[in-house]
Amino acid sequence: MTPWHVLTPEAVSLELQSDLTHGLSAAEAQRRLRVSGLNVLPEAERPSALALFLRQFTSIEALSLVQLGVSQTNRYYEKMLRQVWGKSQNCQNKSNASPRQVGTCPRLA
Repeated sequence: MTPWHVLTPEAVSLELQSDLTHGLSAAEAQRRLRVSGLNVLPEAERPSALALFLRQFTSIEALSLVQLGVSQTNRYYEKMLRQVWGKSQNCQNKSNASPRQVGTCPRLA
């Protein structure tokens, strides 16, 4: 079948069994409504809020930014904990410790 946009108005009218000047009669319109139903498209299902949120992370750029944010957050909290542990007795502040161990705290797992 030829696409509708390529056909002439007369060819479309013939194919749809209608009249270009008068259209469909009321009886024919009622018959077609009974046979074919309303001329409406079904409404598409809306994605859930979670699906919309997760769709934001589908590109490599977004995923790399998330990874960067997580690593920076980890560094920030690790630095904060080292400052807190540096004031407690759990850190190695002995003079006989190696230079790398002085003032440091154990790494978090």
